[in-house]
Amino acid sequence: MPAPTPRTEHELDVIANAVEWTCVRGRGAARTVTRHASHGECLQKAVLDGRTMIYAIDAQGLSVHVENV
Repeated sequence: MPAPTPRTEHELDVIANAVEWTCVRGRGAARTVTRHASHGECLQKAVLDGRTMIYAIDAQGLSVHVENV
């Protein structure tokens, strides 16, 4: 597995202070977004095929792509 992409200070701040996590899957009209209280809950609900994107969202509404699972 390749090393993770280095994170900027902004990205690390959003992840550390996330108040919500989302799982995003699909494109256009077929896109689904589910909202979760934690990263762990997001992982439990995600389809683990490498095509579900997980984002962290902070209190200001800024989001950061965390990983594809």
